[in-house]
Amino acid sequence: GDENIERAIESFKKCTELKPASSMYHLWLGRAYGLKAMNAGIFKAMGVVGDVKESFLKAVELDPKNFEARVDLVQFYLQAPGIAGGSTSKAEKQAEEYSRIDPELGKLLWTTVYAHDEEFEKAGQQLASEGYPNIDALEQAILFSSMIPKNPEKPDSFDPRLKEWMNR
Repeated sequence: GDENIERAIESFKKCTELKPASSMYHLWLGRAYGLKAMNAGIFKAMGVVGDVKESFLKAVELDPKNFEARVDLVQFYLQAPGIAGGSTSKAEKQAEEYSRIDPELGKLLWTTVYAHDEEFEKAGQQLASEGYPNIDALEQAILFSSMIPKNPEKPDSFDPRLKEWMNR
């Protein structure tokens, strides 16, 4: 519960103090803050969201090649309200920057951004493009968790290529 989340936050804070240059410790601190925000009421969550964003940004700053940190930062930008720092254009910037580092994994980020914005044709183009990374089922589930249609009454609103790819 909340007690475990607080312990995790304190532990990762200590880790970042002991190894301030560790991208992974900042990433996990951000994830712990994210759990706290998800389990809190709206007002408490707003007080933690800045810590989530700051931790993810620090993780990316320390290691721009840290794909997990980029994924979490992109997800943050796509899911957080604008008042808390959420922004599709910021998510796109992260996808663009990472695509220069690793074009194949960058396609995963672009697919996530496009699917979030319900631009399923563009997402499908990324999926169908040459060099799209071969990812396992767990990674597929994580990637597509953000692709659930905003209107659950219309599950067929997915681009058919997305549905086909997800059902492989």
